[in-house]
Amino acid sequence: MIELLLALVAVRTAPMDQTAPQSPPPPNSRVSPRDAPQNWVTNDDYPAGAIRQYEQGSVGFRLDIEADGRVSRCTLTRSSGWPLLDVTTCALLRRRARFYPATDSQGAAIPSTWSSRFTWRMPDMAVSPRASWAVVTSFLVDERGGISNCKVRRFGAVPSEPADPCELARGMPDYIGVLLHGEGEGIRLVTRIDTQQFETMPLPRYAPPAGEAVYRTESAFALDAQGFITACKLAGAEQIAPSWFVTCIPGLEYEPVSGGGEQTAHARYTMTFVRGGDSTAPGKSR
Repeated sequence: MIELLLALVAVRTAPMDQTAPQSPPPPNSRVSPRDAPQNWVTNDDYPAGAIRQYEQGSVGFRLDIEADGRVSRCTLTRSSGWPLLDVTTCALLRRRARFYPATDSQGAAIPSTWSSRFTWRMPDMAVSPRASWAVVTSFLVDERGGISNCKVRRFGAVPSEPADPCELARGMPDYIGVLLHGEGEGIRLVTRIDTQQFETMPLPRYAPPAGEAVYRTESAFALDAQGFITACKLAGAEQIAPSWFVTCIPGLEYEPVSGGGEQTAHARYTMTFVRGGDSTAPGKSR
């Protein structure tokens, strides 16, 4: 289901902070880029593994520049929180970045350093408030995995979703529907429960459906001041569904912290499928 969504998503990256190419420097000058730094990492460079995991964030770096203007070393000064994005950034900079070297008072080229940052950002991400919420999606699954009679109920500060939960349910591969349905039985009600809970904010009051929990996963993550997820780990799972169905993060972007700074917020995200649950819990339906 997640991979089906990703196939529809185009990826873009935000430009580096220092963008304008400069002319060759005069004697006794600082190092300067030979061309526009935003060309060193392009839209085509977003790692496929990072896209699948909704990884995004800012990478701060310092480049050691040799007297010939080539990069000899890339050092992280700020991690994005995602090793793949960090490694990819430095690898591309070492290969593509070229500089007019710094010079001494006699005009001789000398080694120096250059610092900046680069932001990896996926487009069209739903923006979520830093608040607790729950979404309950109920639908019928037939013996062939078909989905019908889908209803959605939302509780609390639910983010603006990039895709209709019912469309996500209908987009599940047939064998997932059969798995959730069970063998040799008639049409069964299946409920997906998505929740996000911040440590200091209780979940809104809602009635979790009764029934047999056929799949559940829970993850924990932290947010930086910009609203990027900086750390994520699988906290627990009952994995009856295939391994690709497990997601560590909900694929959301979060509101930045008021006033900026390096504050973090810690949250937990759970996703549960219940077979034979109660579809009559109160709330908004469609």
